[in-house]
Amino acid sequence: MQSYIGVEDNFLLENGYLVARLEEIVLATTDTARFSEDDINEIFRIMHTIKSSAGIMMYDNISILAHKLEDIFHFLRESYPQRVPHDELANGILKTADFITAELIKIRAGAPADGDITQIIKYLDLLLTELKYISDCQVHEHIYEIPEHFYIGPKAGEAKKYYRLKVFYRMGTAMSNVCAYSLIFALTDITDEIIYSPVDLTDEDSAGEIMRNGFLVQFSTLSGKNEIGELVDSSSGEKEFEIEDSSIEEFIRGFPEAETHDLIINLDDDWVDPDNEAELIAGAYVIQKEAGKVKSMSGISTRHMPTQEMFQIPLSKINVLSDLVDRLRLTERGDSELTELVDEIWQLVTAIKKVQLKSLFQKMDRAVYDISRRLGKVVYFDAEGEEVEIDRNMVELVSESLIHIVRNAVDHGIEDKEERKAAGKKIKGAIHMTAGVNGDEICISVSDDGRGLDIERIFAVASEKGLTDGRGIGEYSMRDIYQFISMPGFSTSLRVTEYSGRGVGLDVVANNVASLGGRLEVDSIPGQWTEMSLWLPR
Repeated sequence: MQSYIGVEDNFLLENGYLVARLEEIVLATTDTARFSEDDINEIFRIMHTIKSSAGIMMYDNISILAHKLEDIFHFLRESYPQRVPHDELANGILKTADFITAELIKIRAGAPADGDITQIIKYLDLLLTELKYISDCQVHEHIYEIPEHFYIGPKAGEAKKYYRLKVFYRMGTAMSNVCAYSLIFALTDITDEIIYSPVDLTDEDSAGEIMRNGFLVQFSTLSGKNEIGELVDSSSGEKEFEIEDSSIEEFIRGFPEAETHDLIINLDDDWVDPDNEAELIAGAYVIQKEAGKVKSMSGISTRHMPTQEMFQIPLSKINVLSDLVDRLRLTERGDSELTELVDEIWQLVTAIKKVQLKSLFQKMDRAVYDISRRLGKVVYFDAEGEEVEIDRNMVELVSESLIHIVRNAVDHGIEDKEERKAAGKKIKGAIHMTAGVNGDEICISVSDDGRGLDIERIFAVASEKGLTDGRGIGEYSMRDIYQFISMPGFSTSLRVTEYSGRGVGLDVVANNVASLGGRLEVDSIPGQWTEMSLWLPR
């Protein structure tokens, strides 16, 4: 049976991607120490989308925090200050991203998203105050309050015009209902009189209806089509849209082609069924809060549309399928057409089990960013081969192994600024991560341009631990000496830090790689560089 992605699953997928993209943008600016205009606009759109989707799901802390960061980028978009404190701004973005990630993990585990945003909000408030002081520019701030009702009601106005909007989201768009909600949220900047169909955007079936029939909106506004188009573009999701002139008569008629009622709500009254009212009152669907959940209103007639053509498969089920195909390959004989078919199925299952290294490389980039700043070092990270794929079952152990290697590289490998300067090196250290395929193996290497490995120190510690059998250093090859550092409890560090020096690290890496059927190789030139390579089966 297919496991279809519901509203909450889509929320987790979409926002997980958006948070990862936030982090990616920040890490890409570490070399230039500046955010481009495109970066600023994209971050603004990301935070607007997260705010909107978290709002519709009633995760108030995420929505409020996202809005606070959105405020900062709204200010940057409007004022273009010449001097922006990059590190403070990057830190604020990452604090926000980390908080949202932690809350998404809770939601995925079925726990309440109850994290405290107080300190991050204070940080962002101070940052916004600093930006305003630096730029000496006043920009209108959007005051955001989590409403008890998401409601748009009518107001009188003679100069306003009525428009009809139809939006088609790109095929395969996830959470098209949340994208539609983001659009409605954007339009509230220019209208207070709006109706739309499908009505209940909290119903996961509405996503299927939107993908089939488009998202229909009618509203009145003082703005022109150009401004409307810009707002539509600013909402989430890749889309095409049509804006047409309408009239108050058409607005009152609503969407007669829809099979569902256009639910019309007046904020001051109870909900009203259009069938029981002689005169329609302009308004929109109301989402009421109740204990952090979306509450369905009684009396709403809904049409059951096919669920989105998207589904997720747990890794455990992929593994079962893979085992069954392996057994089938071993048992079928004789029929060449059947053999070819089974091989095609096997290749497809194998491909499904693969995942690119891109997200893992980004995780290492973030680790270098955090550790180097805490240690007061300047380190540049770059990666090559992120398109290389590994088996999903390997990801956790490979990630753990690379984290240990990266920590050692930043902490022990890369020298302090003064030491690098004295050695005639650039103050900025470098860590390179590469991945490639060599026959039946995948090689993932991490190299740094730091102080290298001290062979004599390694051998001395190995002798103290009784690992050398009384032999002298000349009786060992460099490769053999390097192997000592991957033994349990082995450390040449004279100091213990937050990240290394306790003798726990490379032994974990060696064991992880061995458990995957691979090997760890170490190479180094003292005073110049160190490279550690994970060789894994494809």
